[in-house]
Amino acid sequence: MKNCLIILTGWAVGKFVWKPLCELLKQDYNITFIDWEDVTSAYGFEDKVKALIREKGIERFSIIGWSLGSLVAIDIAADFLPLIYRINRKTGKHMSNFLQA
Repeated sequence: MKNCLIILTGWAVGKFVWKPLCELLKQDYNITFIDWEDVTSAYGFEDKVKALIREKGIERFSIIGWSLGSLVAIDIAADFLPLIYRINRKTGKHMSNFLQA
């Protein structure tokens, strides 16, 4: 069974920037993208992510966030700490290593 990976896009960045990385990750992860569509604030985005986690009944997951999505990823990790396997923030030029919780 593959691990669950949630990817949070940045405010104005769609999932297209993740395509090369996802080609590698899809071998090991079931990938779920969450974008900012129909969301007007970081709080709204956080609520959208939490609702998706609950609706899908996700029991354990890794999370990556890009730019503003990385700030929301930190909040999600804090609220769902027992469910977090790994977290990654993408804010600069280079993707840092996953941090295992």
